[in-house]
Amino acid sequence: MLKPENKGPPFKFVVAVGIGSLFGVISLNLAPFTIGAFIDDLGITQARSGFLVTAELVVIGLSAILISPTVNKIGIRRTALLGIIIAITGQLASLLFEQFGSLLTIRLFTAMGLGLVYASANAAGGRAKNPDAVFSLAITCSLIVVALFLPGIGAVVGHFGYRGIVLAVAAFLLISAPTLIWLVPKEASSSTLTSKADVLKTTDLFLLIAMIAFFNVGTGAAWTFMERVGIVKLGLPSEQVGLILGMGTFAGIFGALSVSWLSKRVGRLYPIIAGLSIGGISSFFIVSGLDIASYIIGGLLFWGSYMLIYPYSIALGSDLDKSGRGATIAAGMTMMSFAVGPMVGAQILTVSSFYILALFCFGSCLLAAIISLPLIRSLNSR
Repeated sequence: MLKPENKGPPFKFVVAVGIGSLFGVISLNLAPFTIGAFIDDLGITQARSGFLVTAELVVIGLSAILISPTVNKIGIRRTALLGIIIAITGQLASLLFEQFGSLLTIRLFTAMGLGLVYASANAAGGRAKNPDAVFSLAITCSLIVVALFLPGIGAVVGHFGYRGIVLAVAAFLLISAPTLIWLVPKEASSSTLTSKADVLKTTDLFLLIAMIAFFNVGTGAAWTFMERVGIVKLGLPSEQVGLILGMGTFAGIFGALSVSWLSKRVGRLYPIIAGLSIGGISSFFIVSGLDIASYIIGGLLFWGSYMLIYPYSIALGSDLDKSGRGATIAAGMTMMSFAVGPMVGAQILTVSSFYILALFCFGSCLLAAIISLPLIRSLNSR
């Protein structure tokens, strides 16, 4: 009797990749709450609070990239275990420091641990037979967890402030850590698991890094100032802006889920071009603040397109190197370039206007779409 065909990646494996990926982006998701707690409870200035979060995101991405060549040598689960120990230790130690210098040091130590877990999750997903499906489902899983976790974090910060958010994140890391034992890509081919890593093609790697960088700098700048545009420029109440952001989360889930379905039916080229272009258009709508209707449409399209491109970017990285290095590099570059977006956006606003920033965001994403053409064609020809 024929064995039933495997319809998709193992559920436990998908959950592990999703949770591990979430560890890498949790600082980004909690940035508004963290910055507020730094300012209100610790008396740190707004500029320094923003720098703390940006530096943490950069170190998460950088540590993921630096560890990528050795993840398989150390072992995916060992790397994840080391990372979670460092992250939880640093998170709890953050309660002991309130001065900027010492707090920066311990937050970067914590970020290094989160980066190791992030690298492990993406290396595991990158070694799967069908990385598009794995990252599509894994990122959907992480988005659902975020949607459930964020409302509780808001309440915790409101009642307990800085100490509350630190302990809540530490508890989340500790409770979620056991899922990382499932970071074993059982569906990967035996040749992938036993052979030496592929030689990364320099041109393709450069194109992938450039595509990720331009897209995430543009969207990172747009995301940072979305709240300010809604409240200050359009006069919307903060509750309505929050509602638009919440609706965007559901659009993001739809975008992430679409990856696997689209890849099977139309391939990667057209969805990626469309996602990058829509990301640019939605960023322009958000930042330009032309009217409330375009702002709402932009807010919905933004996360839908971003969460379509995010798993595709990491899956493209996995095509460069089946050992998982390419996926880890792609994930690390995503984090680093998105973190740079706010600084670039702030500099543009210092010398110009929201409309010029909107044009920059659109142009940056459009350039990413142009760069993706030779990259995808090169990977398809392999």
